[in-house]
Amino acid sequence: MRAARASAPWFKPLRSASIVSVGKLAQAVMSLAFVALAARALGMEAFGVLSLIHGLVFGLSQIIRFQTWQAVIRYGADALETDDPVRLQRLLKFTTLLDALAALFGVSIIMILIGTAGDLFAVPVGFHDEARLYGLSIIAMVMVSTPLGVLRLLDRFDLIALQTTIAPAIRLAGTLYLFFTGGGLVAFLVVWFVAAVASRLVLLWMAWNQLAKRGLLNQIGRSHDRQLAPEEGIWRFILSLNISRGLFVSHAQIGLLLAGALLGPAAAGVFRIAQQFSDILIKPASKLLIPAIYPELAKLQSDSNHERRRSMMLRTSLLVGGIAAGVFAVLFAFGQRLITTFVGVDYAGAYEPMLWLAVGGLVSVVAFPLEPLLSSTGRTKQIVFAQFLATILYLTLAVILVDSKGLSGVAMATLGAVISSTGVLALSASDLIFKRTR
Repeated sequence: MRAARASAPWFKPLRSASIVSVGKLAQAVMSLAFVALAARALGMEAFGVLSLIHGLVFGLSQIIRFQTWQAVIRYGADALETDDPVRLQRLLKFTTLLDALAALFGVSIIMILIGTAGDLFAVPVGFHDEARLYGLSIIAMVMVSTPLGVLRLLDRFDLIALQTTIAPAIRLAGTLYLFFTGGGLVAFLVVWFVAAVASRLVLLWMAWNQLAKRGLLNQIGRSHDRQLAPEEGIWRFILSLNISRGLFVSHAQIGLLLAGALLGPAAAGVFRIAQQFSDILIKPASKLLIPAIYPELAKLQSDSNHERRRSMMLRTSLLVGGIAAGVFAVLFAFGQRLITTFVGVDYAGAYEPMLWLAVGGLVSVVAFPLEPLLSSTGRTKQIVFAQFLATILYLTLAVILVDSKGLSGVAMATLGAVISSTGVLALSASDLIFKRTR
């Protein structure tokens, strides 16, 4: 019975996700620890500035980064299935080039606009130069998409689990040292920078090492035809996903920046704490389950196996939704005590926005298969429309609610955006879920 369950298509994404979850669990514990220590060591104002600088750079990296990992899986799976290493090499050279161009663009934006962005989002003028230097980490943040795709394609989720612990481990070690030695904001920025770069370099090495071990890099330097269009429709596929991802980041990351712009750095620090606790619900879907289920949905789509696809989606959604509901109950009952115990009473105001963000996380967890389902079947236009509508709704609600509800208003706007995008995605995928047509 156990063997039959392990071979079931609905169980495989959960198995892959469970492997990565080991690393993510360690990451979550360490992240909570170093964020709590940094918040206590720096105080609300300086911690808010640290959060805003990191949020600006990380948010930009997510907007400009091409979703090449999905292209690596979608087209690379066929290349492996047909034993065509040249086709795979052509694809990887193309996606790596896109990653490099995005990184170059990101650095240019940081260097040119950090002053304007810093003023807009309440980063003190005295830290604009430090923000520019920290912005160089965007190169590492952007160049990871293709390596992530490679490891997921090769089913090396164990290596991903290991790699996810590197950045939080460095940040925790550095934060502990600074906590006891009285390090300031600049020192914390250095620790954050080193952690971001080191963890991404390890990921790059892991991916290319796995390719080399399998002989998939042999003669990769040879000239290949169709280098700028290695697969039919790949530009449309990637650009659609990139627009969708950029819009998603607009309401997933902009909350922190809006808090800083409208309410000041201290409020941004409190909102960052709310996000840190609510991420316990949100990150399992975005970081674990979506990447794990995407390859399986792509395989079932190519086999036209609609019944197994529906079974996979419904079973995984119900299972992880039930777990997420239990986590939400814990946050609801003990969230206030957890925040004040770990971070301090100064951040008690994070409890209410945390709950609103957690409700949004619960909705997104239950609906997590919808986006990869549409993406794996080529329906990227529907994803873009859903995120565009959600972004417009988010910005509108955030501006309206922040005056009367403060940080909770920003969090409530996030919930509204999640419900909106989920509704559109569900309608767009209804025929794929409940009918036998593709």
